[in-house]
This record gives sequence, C-alpha cells and structure tokens, in this order.
Amino acid sequence: LQRGWGIGPLLVLQMGADLFGIQPLDDRGETNPRILWTLPTGDPEEIGGYEIRPSRLGFTVDDLLYLDRYQQPVLSVLHVGPGLICYRQQNRLIAADPATGLRLWMRHGLSPRASISADDEFVLMKSADSNELEVLRGFDGQLLSRRVDQASVSSIILTQGRLRVSSTSSATRSRTRESSVDDTHESRSLTTSATGKSPQLICEDLVTGAIRWQRELVQNSTPFRIDESRLGLLE
Repeated sequence: LQRGWGIGPLLVLQMGADLFGIQPLDDRGETNPRILWTLPTGDPEEIGGYEIRPSRLGFTVDDLLYLDRYQQPVLSVLHVGPGLICYRQQNRLIAADPATGLRLWMRHGLSPRASISADDEFVLMKSADSNELEVLRGFDGQLLSRRVDQASVSSIILTQGRLRVSSTSSATRSRTRESSVDDTHESRSLTTSATGKSPQLICEDLVTGAIRWQRELVQNSTPFRIDESRLGLLE
C-alpha cells in the first residue's frame, strides 16, 4: 500500500505501515529528496494480516488496511493537511504537526469500528455502538461538543472533514438496495412511492449540524462517490 499527499514543498508518504515526511526538492529547486521525519507506527511483527475494504459504486479503488493480531488497524491515515496530520494506530487516535512530525496529542480506547473524519480544524468521531458524535479541536484534541447523530451508514455517500453528503427520504418514500457479490460492495438505488416526493441529497456540517445545501433528485437516481472530494449522480 502506497499513498502520498502533497503539502506545498512537503510530501507525506505512506508505505505500508510506515509514514514519512519527505522534501523532494532542495533549496535550489533541484531533485534531492530528503526524509525530514518518520512517524513511529509500531513493530512490523505486530502485523497480523490485512483487510480489503471493497470500493462502493464509483471510481475508487479498494482500500487495503493492515491489521494487528487483535484486528485493529496498524495505520489508518484519516487526514493530511497544512495544519494537521491525523491517523489511527490500533486503538489510538493521534494528531501530528506535518512540518515536524511531532505528536500534538493522542487519544486512547477507540472502538474497532469507530467512524472518524478530520480536517485542519476539527476531528469528528462516532462510535459504531452508539449514535453519539463527538467534535474535537484539531490542534489539541479538546472535546468541544457532543450530540446525537441518527444518520445510518448506508445513507452516507461522502464524508470530507466536517462535511457529510447523504441521501434522505421521508416516511412516504421507500429505499431499495441492490447488493452485488457481497454485502460490503453495494449500490444504492433510491425510489419513491406513488404519493411521496423525490429523495434528496443533503450536505451537512457535522460540527454545527447545519445544512449547507440540499438537492432534490429525480426518481430512480443513484448518487455515488467518485473520490475523496467529489460525488456523481446517475439518472
């Protein structure tokens, strides 16, 4: 597994269970790569296997997640930005400074199926065992708020930092789900009843709970995720 993020002159590179901060060019602009920092992610012997998370409908590739002997992720990068790197290491949530690689804060005791998103300002956590959403401040991990979030995983199309786009329907609308080879790789087809209105796409600010925008969909529309920042609509 190899992934990279560019932040100005800095390249943050993930190679398997290792994370590096690299300066590809020197001060004269010539190719002379230099490793600025390395984030410790644990003993390689702790890797007990891996989990393939098939991509949903769209243009994304399957996610490969390395697991330890207790089936916790060895390294799962959640956000890389100019102000913050946020990643999960086993049952710990860690934030680091992208310029130096120094740890800013760490939180223990994460649920194995916790849902986490982040940007440079906020980290948002929701446990799979409850409907409670926690909002943390990015630079120090301070708990800012806690509220109930009733959104189901199956309705979420895209999450980017504090923003989440999901499909919604009223009590008079019906939703059908078409499964492919297995239940983890699914497409969603939204239909309406004869008396119901069309379903909608809703973009919500997870920090404030406010609706940023919403769009009414035609019948039998299928929204899907394209990549980390874009979504599509099949009509």
